Amino acid sequence: MSDDSAAQRDHSGAVRADLRQLSSLLLETEPAFVLDLQGMISDANSAAQEACGLSRHDLLGQPFTALVPL
Repeated sequence: MSDDSAAQRDHSGAVRADLRQLSSLLLETEPAFVLDLQGMISDANSAAQEACGLSRHDLLGQPFTALVPL
């Protein structure tokens, strides 16, 4: 294996680690909801719970449109 390909692999691994850390940070600080095909909330992160003032248990199964009027 050449030094160039090893360095490229190391750089790619570092970039992936940085992206994982960034996405984790965003998911912790920005409200994020997971909706099913009917628009019902199937998951919500802690930022979403805080923004809505509801627990995860209270959010699950609720229509997203009830939280965000169209």
